Amino acid sequence: MGIVRLTGTELKGFLYALSAVITKDPEKTYKSPLNVVLKRVSVIRGLPYARSFFEAVQDWEKMEIDPERMREAFFIGMKALEAIESWQMKEAVDETKSTAEKG
Repeated sequence: MGIVRLTGTELKGFLYALSAVITKDPEKTYKSPLNVVLKRVSVIRGLPYARSFFEAVQDWEKMEIDPERMREAFFIGMKALEAIESWQMKEAVDETKSTAEKG
């Protein structure tokens, strides 16, 4: 149970940070509700998993009594975190190429 809560906490933080980078407007991002942030970052491949994760954990009472549901939510959350990591790696490679071309 705790690992799913931790996954959600980490995922939410990453989503807000990612949205701030994409929009280049951190103030607007951090004042936005989660559903708006999810919409902004949905352009990134694999991030529909983030919305699925938050939908899965919406009914926490059912989640607490169903270990299979808990495992599934954790799996979905990990997929969303993997998508964020892949995007970060792609951005780093693209930036390195851009810098090398200028230099």
